[in-house]
Amino acid sequence: MRAVVRWALAAAAAGLVAVPAARAQQADTFPHAKHAKVFPSCTGCHAGMVTKDAAIYPGPSACAGCHDGQQTYEGHTLRTVNFRPPVPLNTNLAYSHLVHADKTNTGGNTRVCLQCHQAPGTTEWLNVAAPQPQLCITCHAHAAPAHLATEANCRTCHVPLAQAVKLTPAEISAFPKPASHDSADWLLKHPPTDSIAQARCAICHTQQSCARCHMNVATTPQIKVLGSNPAVAQALAGKEAQYPRPATHDVTGFASNHSELANAANATCGNCHARSSCQTCHLTIGAREAIGRLPAPKMGVGAQGVQLRRMGELQLLRTVNFRNPVHIQKNVYYVQVHAPGWDKAHRAAASTNKAECAACHVQRYCSDCHDGVGRIKYHTPDFVMGHGAQAFGREQDCATCHNNEAFCVSCHSSVGIGSTGIKDGSVHNQSANWLVDHGQAARLNLQSCTSCHKQSDCMRCHSTTTWGINPHGPNFDANKMYSKNAQVCYYCHVGNPLGK
Repeated sequence: MRAVVRWALAAAAAGLVAVPAARAQQADTFPHAKHAKVFPSCTGCHAGMVTKDAAIYPGPSACAGCHDGQQTYEGHTLRTVNFRPPVPLNTNLAYSHLVHADKTNTGGNTRVCLQCHQAPGTTEWLNVAAPQPQLCITCHAHAAPAHLATEANCRTCHVPLAQAVKLTPAEISAFPKPASHDSADWLLKHPPTDSIAQARCAICHTQQSCARCHMNVATTPQIKVLGSNPAVAQALAGKEAQYPRPATHDVTGFASNHSELANAANATCGNCHARSSCQTCHLTIGAREAIGRLPAPKMGVGAQGVQLRRMGELQLLRTVNFRNPVHIQKNVYYVQVHAPGWDKAHRAAASTNKAECAACHVQRYCSDCHDGVGRIKYHTPDFVMGHGAQAFGREQDCATCHNNEAFCVSCHSSVGIGSTGIKDGSVHNQSANWLVDHGQAARLNLQSCTSCHKQSDCMRCHSTTTWGINPHGPNFDANKMYSKNAQVCYYCHVGNPLGK
């Protein structure tokens, strides 16, 4: 039955999807018109078109009944022939002569065959030709205005490409492309929206078609239902993946504010991005869950998706400029997160939201500039002469770059203003009552104190095992502090500090 259908498809609509070379091989070499007086019907030779399991073409013995080299016809000796039927075309047509023969009563009136097979512009019996697709709509009502129109119900005439396993890569490559696929925004709008559109896509596409670009083939339902055909992968071999720019990516500041979209539409991100895209910038565990939902990067050949690369000698991260992408190689973009001049104006953001900075930057990244070593100086040349007020007033977070107990002490000691204990207060010698009044300063900026003092210095007085001086200020809520972290209390207190 399948052999019948395959040849019938070729005879009924040869050339609908086949390559030109295949069409040429199927040219009608039998002189039907010269046999018009001999054959009163089509089924005399092509019984398989109307009868299941019957031969589609006559064998050599049928021809030898006349062509034996001895019989004559109209004064001519009929030479012997060795008729060889054509090889059926590989096709994805879903046409069946048997079904149409039953519907049109072709078995009782074989001249009905000429409704499709009559050569254009002729009326003579047995002047036949392969039918054209437009003939189908003379009987089949069709809402589409053209063969490849978007409105067409392709399953009426075609089987899904995953089932057309006889098609070669060359034949698949020669499929005609609908005009809708040439529109500028086609790639952004091409996902099928319903089962009818899904079935239409399956006529010309398989999972391998989508794998050319999509990173998330294995997890996308619309792709998984297409089925597989290895010949499609061969037909697409060497063709570059195409990634359009979504409108969301053109919004100013997208790279800095994309987290909400990434968490809400993570499956959409996986169309173009693998985990490695995010891991280019995201260094901490904050985005691990969202990144884990993206497809793993592919190994070897095949689509690798849109890849992001850090930019600059210091690995400065910048946002993807999708309007004017800078290609390192195919589908690879520089990443630029911050606006121009950000490196000169980032102090306020960095000091108030370190956690967000840490999503992309490690501390050594900051120290490339902020340790004062190398070609970039963070502080002004005379900063050290007047830095005390800024360090004490917390205008700058010194600990971002400096280890207070090492960096500050080493410098202060070298110039003779270092402190070695509570009695050696050379730094505070301008205040006679400093030891009594230092509590307010400590509460304002304990970090400045640690530039010279260790915790053990404080505990010489502020501990229940020493002088027992209360270091807590007015309105201190001991119960609240203890509930948050009791371990902190035990640095100075022996036993339960609440007396319970």
